[in-house]
Amino acid sequence: MTDLFKNIFLRYRLNKRLKILESQSKEKIKSFSSMLILTSNNEIDEKVFFSLAESLKISSKKITLVVISDKKFSKSKARFRKIIYCSREKVGLLGKFDSEMLSFFDQKFDLLINYFSNSTIFPELVSACCSSKLRLGFYQVNHKINDIILNINLDDKQTFLDESKNYLKALLK
Repeated sequence: MTDLFKNIFLRYRLNKRLKILESQSKEKIKSFSSMLILTSNNEIDEKVFFSLAESLKISSKKITLVVISDKKFSKSKARFRKIIYCSREKVGLLGKFDSEMLSFFDQKFDLLINYFSNSTIFPELVSACCSSKLRLGFYQVNHKINDIILNINLDDKQTFLDESKNYLKALLK
C-alpha cells in the first residue's frame, strides 16, 4: 500500500520536474568537460563510456556513475572514481529524496547519459532531477528527459558508442 502512495507522489514529482526541464532554455555547447552516466544495470561495460569520454576529451576524473539499484558492486573492480548508489529507499513516502541525493542534484554536468531502456518512474525522476546541459538516452524511455534519443538496442554497445560519438561531435561543430 505504501508503494502505491509513493508511486503517486513520484509520478507527481516527475511531471513537475518535466515541466521545469521543458521551460529551461538550452545553451550552446562548445565542449564537454564532465559526464554523468545514469544506469539501472550493475553490469555495464566501462570501456564504452571511457572510450566515449576520451573521444569527447572528458577526463576520466570527471565521470560520475549513478547506479539505480539495491545491489552494490565492488568499487575496486570499477574504474569510475565516483559512484553513487540510488534506490527507492532513499526516497521518503511523499517522494522526497534524502540529503545525500539532494546535494548530488545540485552538481552540474555537461553531458548526462540515461543508460536505461525501461520507462519506469524512479530512474526517469532521478534523471529529471539532475542538472545537465545535454541529455542523451534511448527511445523506449520518456522522450521529455532526453535531448538526443537513440533508437537502438541498449545491448548493442558498439552502435551506442558510434552513434553517440557522431551526434555529440556534430553538436560541437
